[in-house]
Amino acid sequence: MNDKEIGEFSIEAVKELRNDFTFFVSMSLLKMMAATSPEPKKFLKDVLLKWREKQVQALHLVATEMDKRMSEDEDFEEIFGAVMRKASKVQRGVMIECIRKFCDTVETALVDSMDDMESNEKDDILGT
Repeated sequence: MNDKEIGEFSIEAVKELRNDFTFFVSMSLLKMMAATSPEPKKFLKDVLLKWREKQVQALHLVATEMDKRMSEDEDFEEIFGAVMRKASKVQRGVMIECIRKFCDTVETALVDSMDDMESNEKDDILGT
């Protein structure tokens, strides 16, 4: 067995499973917390909106630090500065769009699952 395998699985596959499991657990906990709140759907939307804001803020902090470091090297700045800023702006736009789509998808999935739970509870109560 070499370093890149754990049993029959590659390390990358195990990392993905761990990450997927962590995501599943965190989404389950978020649903449980939402279910105990007075307005579950609003709670989910608020949490995901706050998470999205934090991700975008972190992205901007990283971009600002990169710009700062690039401007410290005058030769590099003179030759590549404008091109790098333009590319960085495009990349940030794409990443922000991906963050937004991801949050929208997670929100839809969680709200739909909350709707399913509510309809199942109503069916159980009505005896259908």
